[in-house]
Amino acid sequence: MTSNRESDRRCFSGIGPLRWSYPVTMGKSVALIFSLVCALWSGAAQAQSAYITGSELNLIDVTTNTLAANLPSISGFAIARSPDGAKLYVSKGSTTGIDVIDTATNSVVYSIATPEKSYGIAISPDGTKLYATQFVLGGQVLVIDTASNSITATWSLGSSSTYGIGLSPDGAVAYVSSYSGNGLYVVNTTNGNLVATVPMGVLTTNLAVSPDGSRVYVNNFISNNVSVLDTTTNSVVATVAIVGGPIGIDVTPDGSRVYVSVRNSGTVAVIDAATPSFTSSIPVGSGPAGVRVSTDGSTVLVANRTSRTVSVIRTATNTVVATIAVSGVPDFIGPFTVPAVAVPSLSFYALIALGLLLGSVALSRIRVTSNGHGPPPAV
Repeated sequence: MTSNRESDRRCFSGIGPLRWSYPVTMGKSVALIFSLVCALWSGAAQAQSAYITGSELNLIDVTTNTLAANLPSISGFAIARSPDGAKLYVSKGSTTGIDVIDTATNSVVYSIATPEKSYGIAISPDGTKLYATQFVLGGQVLVIDTASNSITATWSLGSSSTYGIGLSPDGAVAYVSSYSGNGLYVVNTTNGNLVATVPMGVLTTNLAVSPDGSRVYVNNFISNNVSVLDTTTNSVVATVAIVGGPIGIDVTPDGSRVYVSVRNSGTVAVIDAATPSFTSSIPVGSGPAGVRVSTDGSTVLVANRTSRTVSVIRTATNTVVATIAVSGVPDFIGPFTVPAVAVPSLSFYALIALGLLLGSVALSRIRVTSNGHGPPPAV
């Protein structure tokens, strides 16, 4: 039978762009072997996990929906991950400092001293800079060099406490929520200049930037709504009512939906980004806080503080498919990790050779080229 180019590309989509030169005529043996390898490869490429902060650090394996690791000695609030996945940066939240964690050993390798407690942190796309809000000091954000773990600059943005922070996809703009100022700071990351201060609702907390950078979704806890910022004009173009205290927020990779945890109702609200408008409510645990959408958009994790559980939502149906008990009080969920896999060029050709030995393939010509890298690290 003749192999299908599109299905072959989908099988190896995790390793980057592939260019195939055909025709290839496969016998049944090689076709079967290829299908098995494709299935194993696809499963490995999609295996994902996520760290959850709080009174203890937990690691959730989303492939099996189980608690993979518990680190009771590490606590914190927000999480940022280096682009290569080798390090985690965890803000302490209730105290000063940011811990640097080696993901290979799940141990703290350095603690960055900060003048005040930090809640929101974000890392630049190239991994060279870490940005950290300062909750008490009026309107400040620290710029930290990740090579030396030292503070290289301090942005003074206004008189209000800073809380959440998110970056544009290219890292050129930072969006910082003004907790007590009920607004959003828009900052040029090149020079730290304040571009705009945009009024929001009451008690502005966490935010999420759309994958294409065109929108920023901002939670207003007391106002019970989510503000939608147009990043072209730096103006609010919509306000979506979310009753019950919206607190955690994330956007799907395709930008079509926004998931918002609602603290006082024990639910996650779903917003249609195109409208934008509230579309549905998903019951989860008690006191939901952090929300994170997986890199493939199929799953949403929700940290339930009071229940001390993590809800696993399947986005295809917007239903909870698993509830995972965790140690300590879960709060914030970090970016999903997708393990990189090596390009199996030698193994692939070995399988073809095996098919030839079985005498069930007539091969006219095949050539595979790749960019030589595994999948880009999740952001």
